[in-house]
Amino acid sequence: MLALIKMMNIITSTVFAVSFCTMYMLGYFGILLGSFFITIFTATVLFSINYPEEYLNIVKNSKYIVENIDTLDYQIIVSPCKQYYTYKGIHYDIAFPVFWVFHERPDTGPHHCDNCKDYGTFRGVFLMYCCNCARDMYDNNSVGHGAIENGVELIHSDYVEKSAWLTYLKYRDIKRIGLPHELARIDFDRPGYTYKLVTDEDIYGNIRRIYTDFVKDEELEEGEELEEDEDDTESDTTEVIH
Repeated sequence: MLALIKMMNIITSTVFAVSFCTMYMLGYFGILLGSFFITIFTATVLFSINYPEEYLNIVKNSKYIVENIDTLDYQIIVSPCKQYYTYKGIHYDIAFPVFWVFHERPDTGPHHCDNCKDYGTFRGVFLMYCCNCARDMYDNNSVGHGAIENGVELIHSDYVEKSAWLTYLKYRDIKRIGLPHELARIDFDRPGYTYKLVTDEDIYGNIRRIYTDFVKDEELEEGEELEEDEDDTESDTTEVIH
């Protein structure tokens, strides 16, 4: 911890020194440029303090990409819609960590495990490892709990917060996960239904599965249903007459 504090002090001093030198040498433009660097630095420090795990993931992914930029340029192909990327013929959701792709444990992942390829693929994109690989090959549910069906994640109730749907997929728009031609087959604006994450619970109230599905909205009152049916009947009659 002491070493980390010393390192942060050195970095802080360096940033401020460079910023003030820039301000002095470039005048008003230097002030703007220096302010920009200070803002970026402050935001990075605050992010690393408040979200340490996410920050470390970003650092690891960024470091790997920088070190292997020439190789990655030929191996990773990002889709035009920016919703998935392709590596060796396998489509991955854009939120699936690139770091994991290049640091998979032996015999895991869609290139080596049939269960991962079958169960972990959702609408044509690889979303998560299978439950066997996630449980047996990775420590502390570090890659989530694993899939038992397409997009359906098995949950250990003691570590719900480590679910793939609640970590790296947490901020994904679930209506945009998948290949375009797969998404085109789904009517997300289904009247009377809402498409969202669903949890299944056991008799004790523990979450056992998390997946996406259509959930029926609260039913309309009988009067509203009848009125809607009458309108439909009139509309159909009118069409027949004309």
